[in-house]
Amino acid sequence: LSSISAKGFKKTTYKHIRQNNAQDFLHSSRVSAMIVLKSRSEMQSPTIEKDNSYQE
Repeated sequence: LSSISAKGFKKTTYKHIRQNNAQDFLHSSRVSAMIVLKSRSEMQSPTIEKDNSYQE
């Protein structure tokens, strides 16, 4: 009985770890995408500010 429960425990923990890794991957990819968007907007913002002052 103990060996069966150990096997089941291993299986569930393995499944749980795999799910966590998938969530971590989604989270990290989302974070990297946000960083890319942020850096892009920061690169674009100076030109936007220049354009606004140019119009005035």
